[in-house]
Amino acid sequence: MSQDTQSQNDARLEAVELKCMDLENSVAELNTVIIRQYQEIDLLKTQLERLRGQISGLDSGNDENPTEPPPPHY
Repeated sequence: MSQDTQSQNDARLEAVELKCMDLENSVAELNTVIIRQYQEIDLLKTQLERLRGQISGLDSGNDENPTEPPPPHY
């Protein structure tokens, strides 16, 4: 191989290695985002279940006190 060909191959290899490093960094950043999203989804699920419990409590609370008159618009 000539010196020019070796230099071209070295330059191409270096370019490929740099692109590979950029891709590895992108994958690491995406993994971090995905982990945060899973944590947020878990938090939202917990909040949703709590709200469902509160709504269920409100619904059953209306039946427990039948002595209270209904609001005027009923």
